[in-house]
Amino acid sequence: MKVQLVGESCLDVYVYGHCPRLSPEAPVPVFLEKQRVNTPGMVGNVMANLLALGVDIQLHTQVERIVKTRYVEETRNHPLLRVDEDAATILPFDWDLIDSSLPLMVSDYNKGFLREDRLETYKSTPSFIDTKRALGRWAMPYDFIKINQHEYEANRSFCEANKTWLAPKLVVTLGHEGALYMGEHFKVRPAQVFDVTGAGDTFFAAFVASYLKHSSAMKAIHFANECARSVVMERGTSVVSPLCAGFM
Repeated sequence: MKVQLVGESCLDVYVYGHCPRLSPEAPVPVFLEKQRVNTPGMVGNVMANLLALGVDIQLHTQVERIVKTRYVEETRNHPLLRVDEDAATILPFDWDLIDSSLPLMVSDYNKGFLREDRLETYKSTPSFIDTKRALGRWAMPYDFIKINQHEYEANRSFCEANKTWLAPKLVVTLGHEGALYMGEHFKVRPAQVFDVTGAGDTFFAAFVASYLKHSSAMKAIHFANECARSVVMERGTSVVSPLCAGFM
């Protein structure tokens, strides 16, 4: 099983420490760093999850550097601050590099790497997109479109006005409540949530891996729910266990 994976990548940096006191200069905590952990983020996290699930990848991502640094109180895993370093400009992706004979996955963080006019005109079957940009008719060529609940609310009027073609494609993740597809609520088992970072990437990777194996969106959602559930119980940007591939 092999897919073409396109999208923006970043470095996720976690700075873990503790806050023993408040600053005498202002009522803010004094943070003492103890450990730094670097992990691939955004499309890099999607790729890591796909590899863990036994999917071969042909990756296309930007060369420009994007870094997300999170300062975390390690005792309770409580985030204190996130600092983003985005490239001033990102060169757009050359879609001529894509092999249209392979399934296509697009992880679109709307950073400038993927131009909307090319998203609309490019076609591969099957094709999947997880997007942060406003939905539009540009999304029609994709077989499945994954967004989260906040993104759905921001696009609600468009979704309601375009139900005829959009409903069979749209998968909406709901965090600890699971996912929605074709009017059906796919619930997920309760979990002790420790860190939700990257859970959407895990869901996307697991959904595609399962769909490519079984051609069933509903089976893929059930599997993706379980994989996302497993990573939110871990600290930082976590990757699904390879053991999950056996339940796919």
